[in-house]
Amino acid sequence: MVVETESPSNQKFVVQTASNMEEIKKRLDGLGSVEDLNAPGAGVVVHLEQPSSEPRSGWQAIRDAVGEDVDVHPVLMDSEGDPHYPTGRITVRFAKPPQNDEVEQFAHLYNLRTQSQNKYIPTQFVFEPLESANRYLPDVLNKIRSEGSVKAAWADTLSAYKRA
Repeated sequence: MVVETESPSNQKFVVQTASNMEEIKKRLDGLGSVEDLNAPGAGVVVHLEQPSSEPRSGWQAIRDAVGEDVDVHPVLMDSEGDPHYPTGRITVRFAKPPQNDEVEQFAHLYNLRTQSQNKYIPTQFVFEPLESANRYLPDVLNKIRSEGSVKAAWADTLSAYKRA
């Protein structure tokens, strides 16, 4: 299986919160336009008016505006330039099926919570980052991908696909 690496956008960011989204939208006023991701709990997408050349700078500017308890993730762009909107969850496929205690040790090491195991692919698990609002998703993914026991890791995303 090949998982394409997607590049973080320097202009578009997903903002998710369990609190009052209308208040968050007010805090984003002045940074750029905001549009709803039309899926339950998916949040909004912020299009920065003045994007930085470095995606992390835009991420930090939005985090500063919305506060520390709100998740902010750069939209991930594929090689065709199509956007993929992170949900905050991460899928990890291990090189070999791990034992339950190994999965929990892995989750603890990377400050994750195990959400589920794929019933058809026993090496694949979905994790949810703890304190994700304080962590830059591409850094978390890169760190997980460098783990020797990991075959692949990718951000779960909401995506629209085109028929070829």
